[in-house]
Amino acid sequence: MTAGRELPPTKPITPRRAVGAACCALAAIAWPSLQAAASASAGRGRCRGGTTVARTSTGRLFSTGEGETLYGCLYAVGRRRVLAVSSGGMAPEFFEAGHSTLAGAFAAVDLVSTVLDGGGNGGSQSSVLIEQLRSGRRHTTAAWHGSSDACKPLYGSDPCVEELLALVLEPTGQAAWVVLDTTIESALGSQPPFLSDPAATFAVYAASPSGAVRLLESSRGIVPRSLRLTGARTVSWLSGATRRSAALR
Repeated sequence: MTAGRELPPTKPITPRRAVGAACCALAAIAWPSLQAAASASAGRGRCRGGTTVARTSTGRLFSTGEGETLYGCLYAVGRRRVLAVSSGGMAPEFFEAGHSTLAGAFAAVDLVSTVLDGGGNGGSQSSVLIEQLRSGRRHTTAAWHGSSDACKPLYGSDPCVEELLALVLEPTGQAAWVVLDTTIESALGSQPPFLSDPAATFAVYAASPSGAVRLLESSRGIVPRSLRLTGARTVSWLSGATRRSAALR
């Protein structure tokens, strides 16, 4: 320090200056959270509209028009993705909104395809669409894999009537479902979903996010509505009086 030179006096820290500095520090900390909240709010806005099919804290599935188009939308992304398009129950393909579901960033949709034999008699075949709503990556897995001897291949002499009765989905993209397989001829006179048909067979399937499908059980004793997620990547169902389980992978 040079002799004789006086340092400039420092300004005292007044309450007003202290409050201002604290507010600036808090604003710097809170700004990222405020930006994230604003982005999420904008995402929710872009996910609005239509009739809600399924809703979670992360997004929603909804249909527009007369149930003609099914969309999936994640709030964090704010982008509508078309999952399925239908023009009515007699269309070549339509979706069943009642069994469509959402978990995490994944959506699972029950798709139904109309099947006709050589004589023009109609049947149906179910499949399950699983889509990652963030990336748009999807795969469709056929729910019928010939689990019932009564069911004939597509366009056979007696086409299948296939009904998806239960569908569950993990937030990590694994899914499981129960279908009923029967035929047009044996289902005549039965009431949908043909649970009273003595020729009906139930089957439990599981699918991985990669699209690989496994048949977990095929039996007339499966209780469709008993299907549930029972733990991390584990599904269970009733087969007769016995509760069975399998790992989802």
